[in-house]
Amino acid sequence: MKSVIASLQILVLLSVAVVSAEVTRESTSDPDETVEHVFYVKGEEIARQVLDEDGNVIKTAGRIPDDIVKQYYENGKLEFECKYKNNRPEGIARVYYESGKLSAELSFKNKISDLFKKEASMPDIIETVTTSVNIMQDRITRINLAVTPPDILIQPHLGELKMLDFDQVEHTIEEGYIRAKEKVEDILNLLGS
Repeated sequence: MKSVIASLQILVLLSVAVVSAEVTRESTSDPDETVEHVFYVKGEEIARQVLDEDGNVIKTAGRIPDDIVKQYYENGKLEFECKYKNNRPEGIARVYYESGKLSAELSFKNKISDLFKKEASMPDIIETVTTSVNIMQDRITRINLAVTPPDILIQPHLGELKMLDFDQVEHTIEEGYIRAKEKVEDILNLLGS
């Protein structure tokens, strides 16, 4: 029964991966401090968006698909990824260094400019305890993975979530979906062997 369910899940992942084409973007900065993003699907331009110096949308031409949008460095490495919905970024955007290492995670729950204006506050006792539990849980997981490594490891980037962030279910599912799509080829190879 478990193998049937796993096979169905893999088929769903494969069908989604085949149907959806990757949405990419290229960005240029103008001297007036505006930024223009040009969005593509299969190399064909589908939309343009101009933002002011604070990241607010000034103008959008075309429609950006409700999907993950990625931007790449000239060397082909991932520079940026974020889910878009209704022509706007939604959830967590990830920015990477050219080496591939994560540079920053930005939340589009609020405006980007609001992220830099927040003052640091002292953590309360609940936040301190949950952070301690998260650290212990992370270490136990790392030890278990080292002792019994899995055939395939899907690791959603959920570091910004806290233990009681039940309202972030959509973001959590979306992040798991993104990371599972990245491992489809590995899963197929494992099933083929």
